[in-house]
Amino acid sequence: MSSDVYIPVLDDDITPEEVQSCINRLDKTKAAGADGVQPGLLGLLPAEWILYLAGLFNMALGATYPAVRQIAKMFTIYKGGERNELQRNKCTECPGKGV
Repeated sequence: MSSDVYIPVLDDDITPEEVQSCINRLDKTKAAGADGVQPGLLGLLPAEWILYLAGLFNMALGATYPAVRQIAKMFTIYKGGERNELQRNKCTECPGKGV
């Protein structure tokens, strides 16, 4: 789906200044998130790392999956017990513990 409508907040790249601004607004007294990075630690990053983070965010948000990666074959592995019991059959290509 393509659109010719230009929305700056959605279409413009994330700048290092925006990343730095967000880091500055973080509550440094909060605990680390799921990634284990504490907000206070982000405030200590040098300018080169802020530039790297901005580039990383732009790549992630602007990326599209290649067609070859948009299709996957998934199957379960029988682990014993009742075959229709979903908890015993684990998905082989799913992140986490499976279905």
